[in-house]
Amino acid sequence: MSSEEFQIFQQSLGQYISMNSFLSTSLNRNVAPFYLGNNVFDNENAPKRLLLEINANPSVEFIKPFANISNFSNYPEEEEVFFMLGSVFRLESIIFEPNEQIWTVEMTLCSDNEYQAKDVYEKIRNELCGGDNETPNLIHLGNALDDMEQFDKAEKYFRCLLNKLPDEHPDKANCIHKLGLAVNAQGDHQSGLELLHKGLQIRLETLPPGDELLGNTYNRIRLVYEDKYDYQSAIE
Repeated sequence: MSSEEFQIFQQSLGQYISMNSFLSTSLNRNVAPFYLGNNVFDNENAPKRLLLEINANPSVEFIKPFANISNFSNYPEEEEVFFMLGSVFRLESIIFEPNEQIWTVEMTLCSDNEYQAKDVYEKIRNELCGGDNETPNLIHLGNALDDMEQFDKAEKYFRCLLNKLPDEHPDKANCIHKLGLAVNAQGDHQSGLELLHKGLQIRLETLPPGDELLGNTYNRIRLVYEDKYDYQSAIE
């Protein structure tokens, strides 16, 4: 494998690759190095000798078929296993074997469902996180539950997150604020107000005057007072 392709492999751990051709392998670990040849290059930009070590579980559903074809081969001692065109593998690890001067690439045969689920996850991440590189956390999931009006589940998620966040965590106020909104949406306006005021206090202590989040918090508190028909407090 060229040095450039190898670098892409190294940067793709945990990702998926799909074979655009049939893949011939062997159950015999001693057979594979024979096909790698004996050329060893000291230059780091030189081609790399790779040995693919594949974990394949035939009981997994929706995987591309593979089969031991030793009985049909002219060289049955090679214990050849054939993988179907389009097989999807997850890259698990890449380890250099100094004694053999080869790189062992561990891969796992994956189901089409798992591969598609990865695409779904990326779509959700983009929608929840605005397309950046951030990983969806409980706040994002809670926001999604709010959008689906599953306020009881959103409350559980925000309470779970609050139990895990340290007091000085920058998301603490945001989590309390979101929890207050979820509680209020379920009709418990008083508890919702208490949480919103608690979140406001943290924001007043940590944010500069005039910050947009402060205005948003005051507005949310006003709306909750209106839900309680306490218009005087809403004005104040």
